[in-house]
Order: sequence, then C-alpha cells, then structure tokens
Amino acid sequence: MRVLTRLRSGSRDRRPAAFAAALAAAVALLVLGTGVAPASAATVTDAASLTAALQPGTDAVITLGGSVTVTDQELTIPRTVTLDLAGFDLTTAAITLAAGVTFTITDSTATSTTMGTVRATSPVAFLAGIGVDGANLVIDDGRVLAQGGNFSAAIGGRDGGAGGGTVVIDGGAVVATGGGVGGSGIGSGWGAGAIDVTIRGGVVTATGGYNAAGIGGGGGNPSARVGVISIEGGVVTAQGGDQGGAGIGSGVCASAAGITITAGTVTATGGANYGAGIGAGLDCGGTGSMGTIVIDGGAVSATGGNYASGIGGGSQTTNGSLAINGGVVTAKGGSSAPALGGMSVGGAISVGASATATAITGTGGTAIGPTFGSDFGPVTIAGRLILPAGSELRVPASAFATVASGGRITGDGALSGSGRVDNHGAITLPDPNVTLADITDHNYAVVFDPQAGGSPGGVRVLASTFTQGGRAFPPDPVSAPRSFLGWNTASDGSGAAFTAGTTLAGSATAGPLLSSVYGQWSGYLVLTPADTTATAGDTIAFSAEEFTGAGDSLGDVTAQTTLVSSNGPADPVTGHSIRFTVAAPSPGDVTTVSAHLTADPTIMGTTTVAVAAAEAVSMTLTPSDSTVDQGDTVTLAVTGVDGFGNAIHDLDTKVDVTSDHAGDVISGMTVRFPGASTHLLTVTLRSNPAVFASAAVVVRPAAAAVPGQVALTGSDPTLTIALGASLLSLGVIAAGAAALRRRRSSPR
Repeated sequence: MRVLTRLRSGSRDRRPAAFAAALAAAVALLVLGTGVAPASAATVTDAASLTAALQPGTDAVITLGGSVTVTDQELTIPRTVTLDLAGFDLTTAAITLAAGVTFTITDSTATSTTMGTVRATSPVAFLAGIGVDGANLVIDDGRVLAQGGNFSAAIGGRDGGAGGGTVVIDGGAVVATGGGVGGSGIGSGWGAGAIDVTIRGGVVTATGGYNAAGIGGGGGNPSARVGVISIEGGVVTAQGGDQGGAGIGSGVCASAAGITITAGTVTATGGANYGAGIGAGLDCGGTGSMGTIVIDGGAVSATGGNYASGIGGGSQTTNGSLAINGGVVTAKGGSSAPALGGMSVGGAISVGASATATAITGTGGTAIGPTFGSDFGPVTIAGRLILPAGSELRVPASAFATVASGGRITGDGALSGSGRVDNHGAITLPDPNVTLADITDHNYAVVFDPQAGGSPGGVRVLASTFTQGGRAFPPDPVSAPRSFLGWNTASDGSGAAFTAGTTLAGSATAGPLLSSVYGQWSGYLVLTPADTTATAGDTIAFSAEEFTGAGDSLGDVTAQTTLVSSNGPADPVTGHSIRFTVAAPSPGDVTTVSAHLTADPTIMGTTTVAVAAAEAVSMTLTPSDSTVDQGDTVTLAVTGVDGFGNAIHDLDTKVDVTSDHAGDVISGMTVRFPGASTHLLTVTLRSNPAVFASAAVVVRPAAAAVPGQVALTGSDPTLTIALGASLLSLGVIAAGAAALRRRRSSPR
C-alpha cells in the first residue's frame, strides 16, 4: 500500500519549517473533520531521531533529512511506517517488522540515476536482513541492498519463521542475497513458513543461499513452505543456491506453490545442482512438487541446474502443472533433465496459442519431462514450441502429446520415442529427425510420380499443407521437348491441381496416409530427320508428328507447324525446309531446329543438325617464324573460309606445300632450308588448285666453318662450281702475263 503522496516528483521539499507545520495542522484539522485519525510525520537526521519517530503511535511518514546509520543489531519497525529516503541513505544491521505492520520504502526525489539507499545486513545467524514474518514490506522506490544471516532470507523470513508476510516491489532497485545456508534472496528462511512475493516493477536481483531459492523458499525440511510468487513487471534476475535451490520457486525439501508471471523481463537460474530455473528445488522424501506455474506474458528465460528442469521440477520432485499461455519463454534443462516439466512425474504441460516456448535440452535430457519415470502427463501445444538443433522431445511408451489446431512444433531438433502425438496442427522438424512412429491426424506421405523425366519420390508432411508443414516439392522434372505443367491428383490430369497450398485429405490413424500425385506434361512434336548432319549450303526438309503429353501419336502435322533455326535469319526457312549456312564454330557444336504448332506454340519439338563448313574459297598461310637461320625448320599453319564466311581449321590434309627453292626439304606442313636467301612458300587446295596462299621466309646465312671460307648462299651449286673454275682460269692467265713482262724487262 502506497501511503506517500508525492507533492513534487523528483525534487526535495525545501519549504520553511513554519510553512510545513502550518500545512500539517491544516491536514490534521481536515482529517479530524472526517473522523479519521491523522498520520504523523517526521524528518529525521540521525539514529536517535529515527528511533524516536518509530515509537508506537499512529501510522507515520518518516523522511530522511540526512543519511542515517543505526549501529544496533536490529532495527524494529513497530508500527505502519512509510520511509521516504529523500535521496539519503539508511544503513543498519537488520530491520525487523512487527507482526501486522506495513513498512513502505520510497524516495520522493528518485530519478533514473540517483536515489537513496537502504542497506540492511544481518550480523548474525537466524535473522533476516529485512524480516517480514507476519508483516508487509512495500518497496515503492529507492535502492534496497539486503543480506540475510545464516538460515534466513535477505528480504522475508528468518530461520523457522512463522511466515504469513508479504513482499511487494513496485519500483526502485533491489539486490537481495540470502543467508549462507538455507536463506532465500526474497522469501522464506530455513524450514520457515511461507512469504508471498509480488514484483510489479523496478530492477530486482535476488540470490539464494545454499539449498535456498533466489525468490521463494528457503532450505529445510518437508514442513518448509513457499508462498505465492507473482511477477507482473520489472526486470528480475534470480539465482538459486547450490545443491537444490530454484531460481524462482522452492528450496530443498519444499514444494513450490503458485508462481505466476504476467509481464516483465525475467531471468531465473537454478542452483548448480538439482534446482529448477523456475519451479522446485531438490526433493527429499518424495514430497516436493513443482507446484502450479502460469506464464501469461513477458520475456522469460529459465535455466535448470544439473538434474533439474528449466521450468518445472527439481531433482526427484513429483508432479505439478505448467501453463505457458503467452509471452516468449526460453527454458533450458540441466543434464539428464527436461527443459519443461517435472523430473519423475511430468505433470500437465501446455503452450497456449499466444505463446512461444523454446525448449533446450541438456545432455541426456528431453524437451518435456519426465526423464525418469513413465508418468508423462498431458502435454498440449496450441502455440509454438521450438526445438533447436540438438534438442529432442521424447514421448515415452503409453504416453501421448497433443498438437492442437494452430499449434506448431518447429526448429531443427528431433521428435522420438514410442508414444503417440495427436497432431492437429503442424510439425515442421526436418523429416529425418522425426523418428516417432505413432503420429495421428496430420501425417501424410505424398508420392510424386513424374510419369516422365525421372523416378517417383516421396515427401512426408506433418501438417495440413506443404506450406504449413515447411516442406518443399521436389524439383520439376525435365523431359524435352515437352514442358512440365505441374502436378495433379489423377495420372491423366482429370483430378485436381496439387500445389504447396493444397489441403491434404484424410486423417492418419496408424502411420502416414499414402497418396500420389502425377506430373502433367504438354503435348510435343517429333521432327524428322532427327539429329542429322549437313554441309553449309545444304537444304533439309523437316516433317513433324504430334504426340500427347502421355506419348500418344496424333499424326503428321507438318503443314500446321512453323520452323526456326537457332541461328535465326542466317539459316533461311522456306516452307518446311531450312538452308543451313552457319557451320559449327567448334567440334561438337550443333544447330538446334525448333518447330511449334502455329495455332498453339506451347506444342513444340526440337532436333539438332551438325553443320560442317563448305569447301574453302580463300586461305591464309602462316609460318611458325618469318626469319630463321640456314638449316632451320618452320611449321606451316593454314586456315580458310568457305563461301558463307565459315572458318575452316582442318585444311592441313587438304593442301599441297611447295617452295620456290628446289633445295628446300618439305615434309607435310614443315619445311627445312639448306640454303640462305628469301624463300617463297605456297599451299594449294588439292581439290581446287585455283585456291592457294603464299608466305615468305627469310633464311639468314650460317657462319663459315673455316676462317676465310665464304659461306654457302642460296645460289645453285653447279653455278658456284663453274664460277670457281672461271676464277681459277683467270688466275692462271694473269700469272702468265706477269712472267712475260718480267722476261721482257730483264737485261740481255
């Protein structure tokens, strides 16, 4: 209950004392006039004035005028009081509320970044940081930091306390750390009575001591009690104590009571071993239960400790119920534990139509409990249950789950077991991951029979349509020259068209319902001649026969067809004949001839023609080198074009090679040059000598083998010998003439 009315939010009241006194007197007169006792008000600045203001009397509003430290072991709140921190701090060992009172903590000056603080740290065992057995604590605003003594809560009950109190958090920032053993962060102490907890706003962090819950029950024995826990807003983080404390719920040996989450952001983590994220702690003796858990909204993330559920049961707990009616929920189970539900007895689990729940399984766990025992409990999925990769929902023998109409199980996880799922919605898990055999209602095996262009293949659908089931059709078959038209429920096409949105008929009762759909094809033409050859310039006449999509002949339709070449106008069409002028640019290339019914161009057919180039009308000769040394060799390459401009590359065997030098050595398309000079080489088309090509090769003289010796040129050898003889004769004649001159000039 909020008993402080803020006059000016976010600022401190600095009115003169006289004005404040006059205002108080006026309020008192007004209240007396109504017959209601007035509330007292006081501003305190130290421990003495605070203690005086807390003395028994009427309900009070106490405002801090400065930071106050109380050194006593325990500060008692004997009557209903509202404490306005007004931006200051109260530091005390522990605060204990008397039975029946309501203690409200607020801060009239609080902003998003500044606020006063209450620090309550219990100095001894068996004493709560802020004790509320049989009383009521309201945190409206401000910061509260509380630490419980051993076996006692930080905020709530002490060891063995009677319970019966309430904690309401509407705002502010709260950090509550339970006693070392058995004390919850917010809730009950060891073996204590129940404390009800309601959180509507603020930022709350609660950590339980060993065996105790973060929010909820302390540790203890079967007599320990857990109050009603309601989270209606705010940002809440709860950590259960090790060895059996739930994040939100019960501690060791106790049963969780009612847990309701309607809004807010909630993160709950069970103790490292045996405590659920939200639900029950470790059971001792078969008396612990996950209680009743209802999630109507908010963003909730819960992680269980080893051998404990994400949301549900702690180790060995019995049944209870979990209803996720709304919000976005993520639950992760610990080792060998379920993400959702109880450990030994599953209890009733439901995911409502407005909810999305992600179930992450730990090693050896399952998405929905139990992992031990056979009492699976009724499970209903009306919203969306997500099983991520690596997560698995196992339905044990004799158990069943229901996917309601509109419900979905999605993700990349697995569905297994020997139980049953009544699937009135959709299961979109990858088909290889679904090994559970007994799935009723929406369970279909559709065989796609292409009737041409491939073999039949099947697709399993666990929904009323392929789209809803997240399944894809097989790729369209291909069977040229016909065109694939789609799928039909009848082989002759007289049934209904079958698409991804077609509702699958029937309801499976024992294994998948088997049905077949059939590929439908357009009619087609067969051209004659088929896959033939031609030489550029040839003209070929084609005939066409029409067939139905099923392959039945409808007779010759040549007169009703239109022809076209893949080379376009370069291959002119006259009637039903084509003159081919374009040769294949590379070996293996072909020209495609298409024909279609003039009245219905969807009825068509094709054939191919391998067109070779015609005879060359011109050629080009290219030596491998245009200048070589005497004695070297060149290789000749010859290309040509035919009368249609088609390139011809295979002329080597169709030409003769000659040289203007008789001494050149010719072998096929190679020529060796013994003599040096310019040599003119020529290739002539053997089938038409009028087609030829020439190229010149310059042959350089080789170096002389003996010093002073003249290198051999490209002249004729006989001419060289004659020239040598002549020069020799001229030398003899010259020598004789010289001798004659010497004799004539000598003395007689």
